[in-house]
Amino acid sequence: IENELKIAREMQIALLPKELPEISNYRISAVNIPALHVGGDYYDIIKLSDSKYAFAIADVSGKGTPASLLMSNIQSAIHSFLKLYEENTFDLSDVTEKINELIFENTTIEKFITFFWGILDCEKHSFTYINAGHNPPLHISDNKVTLLDKGGLMLGVLEKEVRYESEQIYFDENDILIFYTDGVTEAVN
Repeated sequence: IENELKIAREMQIALLPKELPEISNYRISAVNIPALHVGGDYYDIIKLSDSKYAFAIADVSGKGTPASLLMSNIQSAIHSFLKLYEENTFDLSDVTEKINELIFENTTIEKFITFFWGILDCEKHSFTYINAGHNPPLHISDNKVTLLDKGGLMLGVLEKEVRYESEQIYFDENDILIFYTDGVTEAVN
């Protein structure tokens, strides 16, 4: 069992970015430390074009192997939809609705995923995002903290008719954006 869990952990690590992209005028760092061998936390940064990058973070309800299996579903869905990215036709809200439908079809009623994603435009220094029930990322700008909480319901709870609202923020020099999962807010000591 220990050997199988080790293999599962290696497979899960392979679903996370092997290295973070170098983005001019931006510094990025990330870490993933599961409570068990495997877990349901996921993050990704995907280059869409020379000036656009998708950022995503998700947390599957529960822990361990069941959560890690569903985590692989969200990773696959995100990568599949982003392969179809075209700047003038890609609609973050519509794609989030489709991802929700896929997750609903592939999970049980007691499982769900909190999810946050957005697209960074490095030329305009804008970030368009949707928060689907995830811990709101923190945008720190000029000593003011803004919670990025616009969006909609977490993924996998309802099958259809779930609408997601996008929001846009802009970055100034020295702004900070912090993404996290409940592993941070529920940590003790």
